[in-house]
Amino acid sequence: MDVMSSFEVQLLFKGQTERLSIDSTTSGEQLHGQAQEALGLGADTVLKMICKGKVLPQGADPVFPAGHSGKKAVKIMVTATSSENIAAVQTAKTDDPTIRGFDQETTANRTEEDRSFWGMGQHRQYKFVRFEACTRQSFGHRAGSATPHDFEASRLLKKLATDPGVVAVMVERELVCTTLGEMDPIDDRLMQKKKEEGGCLLGYNTNRGFRVDIKLR
Repeated sequence: MDVMSSFEVQLLFKGQTERLSIDSTTSGEQLHGQAQEALGLGADTVLKMICKGKVLPQGADPVFPAGHSGKKAVKIMVTATSSENIAAVQTAKTDDPTIRGFDQETTANRTEEDRSFWGMGQHRQYKFVRFEACTRQSFGHRAGSATPHDFEASRLLKKLATDPGVVAVMVERELVCTTLGEMDPIDDRLMQKKKEEGGCLLGYNTNRGFRVDIKLR
């Protein structure tokens, strides 16, 4: 099949379709500039162009150096974000400690033992496998002065799990608990049942310790 040095690309952006004519020497920078003009976007708009599952580069190198051998136009998905919105998100990440990236999450998990309140972590074998705090949807409103954030609940669950006394019991009895979770503060059925009976339920286990839930907030 003959390879065409000049061919058409079809831009798909929010239901809008535009066609451009490019060739094998068109750079990523040139293609992005042509796309901005064709789609009526400002020069301060940052584009991400995706073709066949890959993000097209924005540099000076040719985007399609081998040309195009098909008869149909090359389809390119386009997403656009203004520089102002990008700056706002970056500022929010800096100002809001509850927003963390994947790298920060990995680092937090790696240093969990070092940052432990007790200066020690869980036993490698006998431990709580994961922690599950209730989200803000359980409260019906966002965290505030009266309701601590679920990050605080997760931190307290990890603090309890690494308590030397708790660790000692887990090791002595060779226990592995799948989940240490927080009881739903509003819609926990067992808590409501005990309340109707005049009691106050602060925690319970499921399937003989397969899961343990405690009341935090």
